[in-house]
Amino acid sequence: MSLRSLRALCLTSFFIADVRDGLGPFLGIFLTQRHWQAEDIGLLMSVGG
Repeated sequence: MSLRSLRALCLTSFFIADVRDGLGPFLGIFLTQRHWQAEDIGLLMSVGG
């Protein structure tokens, strides 16, 4: 793997982790408004990391 590809992968991982941590609470509210059950939301959040 080239150095350029490795840097791109590291930056992508960093930004995905940042978005995922901030997205969790909003995703729960969004899915609740879409009539998802709490158990299903919890399972999704657990599987998602």
